[in-house]
Amino acid sequence: MSGIIVMFGPDVLAHIRSHGVLGMEIFRLGTRLTMVMETDGAVFSASAMERAAVENDVVRRWEGTDVDLPTTHPVDRRGH
Repeated sequence: MSGIIVMFGPDVLAHIRSHGVLGMEIFRLGTRLTMVMETDGAVFSASAMERAAVENDVVRRWEGTDVDLPTTHPVDRRGH
């Protein structure tokens, strides 16, 4: 598997967009995930988004979803 595609439901997408997230990408290297977000600086607040997520059952369930990733790292210790 070369990547992971996560499908957002309309409620989760609405939550993300309403908090000023314009774009989001998640990159994977082995079992490590890194998320990069493009945000509207006039709207985005990480703390406000987090507080709203706690109050939203759908978002809480989505954020609690586990993704099974392989346990081996594709880059060995020599960097190959």
